Amino acid sequence: MRKHKDELRLLITAEVKSKSINETVVVSKKAWGKLSFKQQMQTVREMVFDSLEQNISFEELGKEETK
Repeated sequence: MRKHKDELRLLITAEVKSKSINETVVVSKKAWGKLSFKQQMQTVREMVFDSLEQNISFEELGKEETK
């Protein structure tokens, strides 16, 4: 797999309310570098919550199918 020069891979690992998240997100180094630390952390926080919402909706779909 060939990497692009401007590629930055973020490995996000979190545990929220006993749900674990392991995501790899690819962002532009140039764009990421222009964000302040606070903006970077806000972006990561949003990625975690987006991932949690997706996982929860998949679980809810699975529960509905088994009923």
